[in-house]
Amino acid sequence: MQEKALAKLEQEGERFSLSECDLLVREGQPGDENFTVVEGALMLYKSLPGGRRQVVGFRFPGELVTLRRCGSAWPVSVSAITPSYVYRLPCQAFRSLVESDRDVCQTLLDLASDEIAARQEQLLTVGRKNTVERIAAFILEIWQRTQRWPAKSDEVLLPMNRAAIADYLGLKTETVSRAFARLVHEDILALPRPSHVVLLDRSALEGLAEGRQSLFDEALTRRA
Repeated sequence: MQEKALAKLEQEGERFSLSECDLLVREGQPGDENFTVVEGALMLYKSLPGGRRQVVGFRFPGELVTLRRCGSAWPVSVSAITPSYVYRLPCQAFRSLVESDRDVCQTLLDLASDEIAARQEQLLTVGRKNTVERIAAFILEIWQRTQRWPAKSDEVLLPMNRAAIADYLGLKTETVSRAFARLVHEDILALPRPSHVVLLDRSALEGLAEGRQSLFDEALTRRA
């Protein structure tokens, strides 16, 4: 979210903290508020029978938790995956701010467009891409969303565990781990820690994410 618009939302909101794994809202819970993330990271998910879940998104600093109609039940559950700070803004105050401030209104329109584009990309990723393509696209998505400076770093932090990534991409946890290991083996990534990814060959990762290359291409074969 644009810093100017976020600052205006924060002026009207109430800041509070969440510990790791704290539940912010539960799916189906009635609510008359919106939230923005200030620090940390949140996970959005839907519960399924038998204890299963589908992770539908992650939220990072500067992002609105979700776009929803004021007064409607929450369509997803939201929990903290790291210690986090969020701002709570009652719907009436949120609506008044949108109606009176062009910057906030434009920012929300941009967010709505981005959300639609992200959901379309997610359908493509889960529906048509293979395992390595899904992981490559996911890493690049998080990298792009968490960069704060024009000169982008080649490092990205993944605060979610491998199980959450698997539930987001429609894979098994062990499959996700093997895909990361394969990308490390091919010198496309380095993993100093499971949550710390270094992009060694971003162009190769982009080629995989877009389906233009595969790990069987000669250009991606490790040199002896």
